[in-house]
Amino acid sequence: MEQIRPSETQLRTARDGVASRGWVRSKAAHHGAYPVGIRDDRGNFRPCEHCGAARNPARWPLFFRVGDHAGRLLWTCSTCKLAQADARGVAEVLVEPPAM
Repeated sequence: MEQIRPSETQLRTARDGVASRGWVRSKAAHHGAYPVGIRDDRGNFRPCEHCGAARNPARWPLFFRVGDHAGRLLWTCSTCKLAQADARGVAEVLVEPPAM
């Protein structure tokens, strides 16, 4: 079975998106920092593209390897990052948090 991998465009989009918004120090045990959320035209944080929640401002670029979102890059909240990438392994985080 062939492994689904992110395209160069998806990798660049993830790196550039996080680099342009920056990182925030996290108090969570699971990660020392998280990428700043994406704001809409009115300045509100856009909701998570996986679960739709808007309360958690982090937006992790996840590449989904299997499931309904296979082959797609979604900007997700920390909860979805933990569930989909860290726990279930169906997605891959496309950026590494900086050492803070």
